[in-house]
Amino acid sequence: MPTAVARASAPGNAYTFLMAGTATDYTEIMGLKEHTGSWRIALFLPLVTVPPVLLLGYILNVMG
Repeated sequence: MPTAVARASAPGNAYTFLMAGTATDYTEIMGLKEHTGSWRIALFLPLVTVPPVLLLGYILNVMG
């Protein structure tokens, strides 16, 4: 029985949804802010992690 991801032929959508949600998680950003004491460093996390997630999701949709 195929999964919903396989039926939609868009495996990158599920990957991007889950990974971008994790990369921009409020608790991760606040934990980093509390640990470093800097908002600048904490807000740098999504800037670094989201673009590769989007690129890999696109590649998975094109190739899958």
